[in-house]
Amino acid sequence: MLKRKNALPFLVEKYNYPSIKELLQQVNEQYDRMPAAFKGHFTIDEAGNFVHLRTPVESSKMIRAFFDENKI
Repeated sequence: MLKRKNALPFLVEKYNYPSIKELLQQVNEQYDRMPAAFKGHFTIDEAGNFVHLRTPVESSKMIRAFFDENKI
């Protein structure tokens, strides 16, 4: 949610504070390091509404498979 257009990117564009830019960079780096199984399940549209990109069943299967493959 921090990466959505009306969150950190908006604050960086509007105020351009170095601390907010650093925070956005950190968020992006952490997101990039996340396993694919935890990405792309939902987004937030410009109105702030939750939008599923996968069905809850698909998401659950992907996450379960990750944990099974990694014996977690």
